[in-house]
Amino acid sequence: MSQIIILVTLILFAASIPFSTSSVFRQRQKQPKEKITDHDKIPIKIGAILPATAFEQIRRQYDKALVDTANNINKGKFRRFGFTNVYRLEAQTDVMALAASPLNVLKTLCDQVLPRI
Repeated sequence: MSQIIILVTLILFAASIPFSTSSVFRQRQKQPKEKITDHDKIPIKIGAILPATAFEQIRRQYDKALVDTANNINKGKFRRFGFTNVYRLEAQTDVMALAASPLNVLKTLCDQVLPRI
């Protein structure tokens, strides 16, 4: 008897809830977002000092890897990065000798990479 009372109570309670709020799969209301163009985004420069090599093909591979990574992030292929809605990554590279001293690396950063920013 008590099971019937509980069952009737549950049925009446479920019937009193409006269907639209009880749906687990209801649609989220989408809010229109302002379309931000690539020119409106704040640029963030990624500077890399690459090791000098006698082979031009290897240097191109270094450049391509850095530029492709920045472009993939900018194009939204990684949706988990929300900062790409506001910022745009730009890649810059410079080449130095393989056995460069830390002072020369810092000087190159200050003289050649930073002025481009």
